[in-house]
Amino acid sequence: MGAFLRGKGKLCWDVTVDPTYVTPTNLDAPGAKDKFEANAKAVDYLFRALSTEEFERVMGEDLACGIWSKLKVAHGGIAM
Repeated sequence: MGAFLRGKGKLCWDVTVDPTYVTPTNLDAPGAKDKFEANAKAVDYLFRALSTEEFERVMGEDLACGIWSKLKVAHGGIAM
């Protein structure tokens, strides 16, 4: 999945692994709209790739980094 997200673009991957990313309150700020859209795409890609069981584990998340962290912990990885 990591390779897939990296293949969708650097920004898509960056927001997925950035635990400091938060949904911007001002999309007019420089770069905010691009990151917002990259996060939305990453969340969509992650949700589409998950089984029902995995989806239920992360369905309350609206940030790709939150989904990625929960999945890593669930599968024996280290949370970011």
